[in-house]
Order: sequence, then structure tokens, then C-alpha cells
Amino acid sequence: MSGHGEREEFHVKVLNYNTVFSWDEAYNVVEQYFAEKGYEKWEKYAHEYHRKESKEVHSELHYFKEITDYFLIRVKFIINSKDLKYVEVEQHGKKRRMLSGSISFKFGAMFYSDYAGRMTGPHGGSPIWYYIKELYDTFYYNMIKNKYKKDLINDIDQASNKLNNYFNYPKS
Repeated sequence: MSGHGEREEFHVKVLNYNTVFSWDEAYNVVEQYFAEKGYEKWEKYAHEYHRKESKEVHSELHYFKEITDYFLIRVKFIINSKDLKYVEVEQHGKKRRMLSGSISFKFGAMFYSDYAGRMTGPHGGSPIWYYIKELYDTFYYNMIKNKYKKDLINDIDQASNKLNNYFNYPKS
């Protein structure tokens, strides 16, 4: 994914909650959705910091899918939480250990063209190959690119709606 192509970032969506929740359940809502849609996952980092009476968790995940050998789509998913404390909650007559605190989710769409550098990389980035790539992008790939960008936006919207449903918030 670190080829010589172009990267376009768009459609950032942020969700913030201050509530009681299960970390595993909230995480799995997004994990299952992108797995069902055929995305692969790469975890950039996951840090947990323990304070005197609370903890913080920060994580960045990337869900990606190769559309063709020229296009790749990626969802950057960042989780930041603070002031997390364990609490006991009664659900359906059973006591559960859950977390209480602030958590924020940030989705960002990324679209890569020529992500492997096939049009520009192997040829040393000569001007003629950049020109040919621009012609391809302008006259041939734009229709295809726009369709996959719409699909990516839809995937982010659906994943965020599923998180809203988990946290018992109405869809926005």
C-alpha cells in the first residue's frame, strides 16, 4: 500500500459517546461489519494507559480492500477513550462488568489509485508515464472510481449506523 500512486482522503465521520458499554461488543460491531463486506484488517497501534482510578485506550485500525490491481480502498478507524472505569451493570437479571467513560470513533475514507506504482514506480516516475496515468484516470477510470468511492462512503455510513444502534442512539 505504499506504492507511488495517488491517495485521496474524504468523508470523515466522528461519533462521540459518554456512557456505559462493553469494549468487546462495541469493537465487534465494526469488526464484523467490515469482515462481512470483504475488507482485510491492519492494526496500526493499540495503546492502553492505566491511571490511578481510570484507564485510556487509543487504537488505529485500517480496513482495506483491493478493488483491482490499480485501485484500493481503505477505511481509517480511530478509537480514543478516556476516563474509563469498570462498573457492574445488571442486564437481563445478570450482573455484567462493563466500562463507563468517554469514547470516540473516527472513520475516514481513503481511495488509492495506482497504489502499487505500476504506472509510475517501475519507470522511475518519468513524465510520460505520469501523463499516461492522468489520461487513464481522466477518461477511463473516473467512472469506475466514482462508483467505488460511493460504495466506500456507504460502508462508512452503515458501520457508523451500526455503532449508533449499539449505543442506543437513533440513526442520524
